[in-house]
Amino acid sequence: MKTFLILFTLLFSLTGGAMTRPEIEALLKEKGHSLVEMEMRGLRLLMGEVTGHIPFSKVQVLITEQEAIMKSEIDSVDFSGGQTLGGVSSVRFKGQYVLRRDVKATIVQ
Repeated sequence: MKTFLILFTLLFSLTGGAMTRPEIEALLKEKGHSLVEMEMRGLRLLMGEVTGHIPFSKVQVLITEQEAIMKSEIDSVDFSGGQTLGGVSSVRFKGQYVLRRDVKATIVQ
């Protein structure tokens, strides 16, 4: 039993903060979309990817633990580097700022 608890604790600590497809699907459903429908349109899900050289113009959805933020809902974007996903410091959405570190997944073209 002790071994099971240690293993469970270790697994939980390694996946802390990671989102699952069903969790992302539930957030998209609140906006009237589905992950399958988006993938059929050629979009792709990048889980945990908020760095790199993907142009921010290709981002269609930012996903936090509580919200799927559609591109059309973003009021403004603050860049600390180039205009790539990795260069985003925050986005303004419904009067609040969402920091890059809060983004758990993205859906891109």
